[in-house]
Amino acid sequence: MDLRTKLEGLLGRVRGLHPLLRPASILWALVFVVLALTLQGLASAGTLVIDGDSFALIELILVMGAALSLVREYLLRPLDRLADSEDVRKKLLGRAIPVVRDVAILAALVAATTLALELPWNTSFSEVDPSFIGLDRLVVTIVVVCAYFVGQRRGAVLALAVAALDTLGIAQGFMLALKGTALLPSDLLALGTAAAVGGSFVYEATPQIAQGIVALAVSLVACTLMRPSGKSPVRPWLRFVVTALVAAACVLYGVNAYNTCDVREKYGTSIDYWWPMNSYYAQGFMPTFLTMMQDMKITVPEGYTDEDAAATESQLAQAYEASCDPAVTTARQEQFDAMRPSVVVVMNETFSDLSSIYGDLGVGYEGPTYFKSLDDALVRGNLSVSAYGGGTCNSEFETMTGSSLAYIGMGLYPYTLYDLSGPANLARQFSQMGYATTAMHPNLPTNWNREQVYEEMGFDQFLSINDFADAPVFHSGVSDQATYEKVLEQLSSSDDPQFILDVTMQNHAGYDQYNIPEDQMRSVAPDYLDETVTHELNEYLSCIDASDHDLEWFVSQLRGLDRPVVLVFFGDHQPNIGMNLNDALYTADDEATHAARAYETNYIVWANYDVAGTDEMRWEQASTSTLGAVMADAVGAPLTTYQKAAMGARLEMPAINLFAYEDNQGFWHNSLPTEKAENPMPAEAVYAYERANDAFEKLSRVQYLEFATKVQ
Repeated sequence: MDLRTKLEGLLGRVRGLHPLLRPASILWALVFVVLALTLQGLASAGTLVIDGDSFALIELILVMGAALSLVREYLLRPLDRLADSEDVRKKLLGRAIPVVRDVAILAALVAATTLALELPWNTSFSEVDPSFIGLDRLVVTIVVVCAYFVGQRRGAVLALAVAALDTLGIAQGFMLALKGTALLPSDLLALGTAAAVGGSFVYEATPQIAQGIVALAVSLVACTLMRPSGKSPVRPWLRFVVTALVAAACVLYGVNAYNTCDVREKYGTSIDYWWPMNSYYAQGFMPTFLTMMQDMKITVPEGYTDEDAAATESQLAQAYEASCDPAVTTARQEQFDAMRPSVVVVMNETFSDLSSIYGDLGVGYEGPTYFKSLDDALVRGNLSVSAYGGGTCNSEFETMTGSSLAYIGMGLYPYTLYDLSGPANLARQFSQMGYATTAMHPNLPTNWNREQVYEEMGFDQFLSINDFADAPVFHSGVSDQATYEKVLEQLSSSDDPQFILDVTMQNHAGYDQYNIPEDQMRSVAPDYLDETVTHELNEYLSCIDASDHDLEWFVSQLRGLDRPVVLVFFGDHQPNIGMNLNDALYTADDEATHAARAYETNYIVWANYDVAGTDEMRWEQASTSTLGAVMADAVGAPLTTYQKAAMGARLEMPAINLFAYEDNQGFWHNSLPTEKAENPMPAEAVYAYERANDAFEKLSRVQYLEFATKVQ
């Protein structure tokens, strides 16, 4: 007896026990049971924190959904019998009621899904312009209707579509609560990474998030009642074909509407690039999300040609060369060529000296002791980055490629979007000089698509979590020192020069894990933060103390090596609590300056040997996109023309991030559209702004040549 025969026999026995019980009904019931058990498991494990009343209501709805699934044929079968009646009026009624039922359920799903998209996070939903709410509903309606026909008017595909939309709103709520950031279109391309690192978070469902989950549960229950009438005058195959054609028409309409409708132009949407949540609050989810989706393509600079860009690149490179001391440059280059030092780049997870950015936090905080005391670096300073609270890969991308997110776009993660085998990067640059190249990150190799990206960049090897078996763990992952030990192991494996990228993990959010040893836990108490944020701040500062201690150990080990090594150490972004500090301590800033402070960390470039022409440590503002060039300049390594051009632009534009650039007077200027007017500049700063703006525009053409033309 084959498997099919056994299954048919089993189903026959089940139907014998319950004549109206169908396989689809059993599957629906199982879905609700699995969801209820999963929710219970997450709550029991402490991963999900939700108030008791909301939890009980959601569980009740899911249990009712399971029960309704098992008895739904008792509710739907009478309509089938009406449609099969000899009485004309009953027959018409039996055919009309399912249509009315489907329309009513679809309308209810549109309403519930719109609420689930907004309620979990949008405290200003009642104030959103009706035209934006209308677009919200229109998009949801198109998706729901498409799913209805794609699923042949049954509930399964419809439930998946509704669940996907509802999950966007719920995810937005959790992201806002956990990271203080908005959900961006490119986040959907990094779901694997999100799942990999998400296990360290405690998901606290606010009452608003709970409302979204309730709306999702109710919507799924409604989908169980969606199925075609059992009797129809139309042949089954013809009904299938007609429904499929309608589905195709709906999908084509939706795709065409997205491709031909400029959401900005038609609906008047805009994006606050400094703080996307402001746009979400004012416009609702779908208008804002779709606008950002349409912004994803790299914009061609006005009047761009390859020839003009190449000439501009040469001009900026010459400006950099003219600014250098020829004698010092020659001495460093000759020393580098002779010594061929290994280069170690450490991107330390969420590392930032908050005291250098926010002062003493109002509580006498003095920052990481060793990091601040390191006085024999070649160059150090504050670092402008294009990530906040997360998005580690973007700081890594800018450092490795020397390209700025300012010219790529808001909310994009190049590691997940582009083939990076074409553009230049530090790994390939050093490999071409005969260096062995290693990347290491003590987490899953698939995070941020690193496994593929590192291969595209030309790294010789990638050491992932699989290479850190039994390594000590601190807070959110393998300790910093364990990665440094792996770096030293790599250096000891060969006398040949090496380029090593070390992306650490231990300081990763969240900061409500309560897993810091008591004797290592900070206890600052700012009076402007609530109890929850104060704990998160102390947990974060304790992580930085641990990183500081491990850095001290690492530098001491490098000092003792009998081979030359250059160390680049920097933080990828601030923690999500940085904005709390910024808003509380700095209330009189212009918009650009205020936001730039939150997009700032720290860096050092250090060597364990005396670099020619270096008499004292330099303090300089830098950016992740220029950090590689700053390092090469400091030690005499060969710079590409692109790196020289970036250094040339840096003469007038010392720092740049995703949203803004700084001029030589220390003023920040928006590089992307904003609804808020900047404070008027003092007269003496106008010239500096014009020079910085000119550098910004020139570098945009150079980067389009060196990056965009190679990935699009």
